Amino acid sequence: MKILGIDTCLPLGSVALIDGKNVLLSRSWNSTREHASKVFEALNLTLGTGKNRFNSIDLMVFTAGPGSFTGIRICLSLAKAFKEAFKNKNIEIGTVSTLEALSFSFLKEKRPVFVIMEARKNKYYIYCRSHEKVLLEPEDLPAEEVIKRINAIPGTLIVTGNFNPSSEIGNFIQSSEKVIEKRARTSIALNAALYAVNYGYRESLEPIYVRQPDAKPPGKKLAD
Repeated sequence: MKILGIDTCLPLGSVALIDGKNVLLSRSWNSTREHASKVFEALNLTLGTGKNRFNSIDLMVFTAGPGSFTGIRICLSLAKAFKEAFKNKNIEIGTVSTLEALSFSFLKEKRPVFVIMEARKNKYYIYCRSHEKVLLEPEDLPAEEVIKRINAIPGTLIVTGNFNPSSEIGNFIQSSEKVIEKRARTSIALNAALYAVNYGYRESLEPIYVRQPDAKPPGKKLAD
């Protein structure tokens, strides 16, 4: 089963192709403002430019957030465009969250994996799961509440994600005997594809913001 993973939700965008659990190709770029063009360049480099280049793909997995508002919109707009384009083909389209993707690198280990992503307004997105089950659903919390969540989970945890080592969270992690900090070396797109193989994916192509975005569409009011 060939799966194509695509991520533009985070600053480091990526595209990856796997066959089952075997990695075929993985490409990344660090250019947030050029996600919309760079993602197509990466797709061309990964699949070529032929008319039938997508014919061997069984599933396309897109990240749905949390992340930058614009990045999420780009990723899900692509997902919806491909779903429409492939409606008469046997290509499935689905999503996983960036938090789920970030957790995947360490889920084979026996300890729970606690993901922390920096968010705005001095808060963090968090998520925690073990190989067997989800322990904490995604939340948007200040540092002191994140630390409480970590301390409430029994045993030693692996902590991964994106946070400032000099922040309150960073200082806690460096000084705590309860946590082991690890940084993923694989792309989010690759992890998203592998997560889908091992744990499934959503058929919904709706964004996962956790927190309501600051940007407001014209003429619409965001829910409180």
